[in-house]
Amino acid sequence: MKNTLSKRWRYPDQVNVFCMLSALLLSFSGCSVEEEEDHHLEHIIPAHKPANYGDGVDQLSQRGKHFFANELGSEEVAELQDIVNWLPELAADSDLKRPQWEQVQAIAKQLKSQMDAASDSGGEKQWNQHVASLTDLVPASNDIHNAFSIKQNPSELPAEESNND
Repeated sequence: MKNTLSKRWRYPDQVNVFCMLSALLLSFSGCSVEEEEDHHLEHIIPAHKPANYGDGVDQLSQRGKHFFANELGSEEVAELQDIVNWLPELAADSDLKRPQWEQVQAIAKQLKSQMDAASDSGGEKQWNQHVASLTDLVPASNDIHNAFSIKQNPSELPAEESNND
């Protein structure tokens, strides 16, 4: 009689194990390859995205000259618009203080307007003035980086700062 009871209880135990394994496999199947591919696509950084604020300002200066000379194709104009749109984000990721970031944001809005009205006379002059204002903020945008590079390369210090006499 004991053998029949142990056989009776084995079957439900096997079912329980099977159900638990099935539930475990189903929970893993929720992570499909398609979701991983979509997640990967969200983090693609366009090749024309500047690495930092200073890079962004340099690209605005260079590409702006070609823009006002009508030397850019539609794809390059779209890239320039992207850079203008990314500028406040790049400034926020830098060491700029809030008032300086707000200045960058205001100038970026003006640059967008200038791109929309590129045929206006004096547009290039205004563009260059705005880029000059942005360029003035570049040293403040990476104070930590500048301090680190000076410590690493003391030969780059001005003569009176490098003398320890």
